[in-house]
Amino acid sequence: MSLGGRTWIFTVELAKLDEIARKPVDKIGNAERWAVFFEYLTDPEMRAKINEIAAREEGIKMAGGVLLNISRNEVERARLESEYKAKIDMQARLVDAKREGRQEASV
Repeated sequence: MSLGGRTWIFTVELAKLDEIARKPVDKIGNAERWAVFFEYLTDPEMRAKINEIAAREEGIKMAGGVLLNISRNEVERARLESEYKAKIDMQARLVDAKREGRQEASV
């Protein structure tokens, strides 16, 4: 469906995507390549097909790079969050230990 000539919306029946993904890449349409890319991106058995699609389609290659970078950023964010939580936990234990020490000293 065209939206003013500059934007298009494609509808792909995901139930038929498995059948499409088995076709040779040169027999898969551009919109179908995108659908296969997003559906099977994390499927190790489809890695060769995804790589072949990315090699033929510059936009998909770029999208793969962006998704890889987002994944790396997410891993780094999770690591930093874990470090931050560990630091907060340590500070809380120190505060509790000081509190207990003051209570014992006042007894």
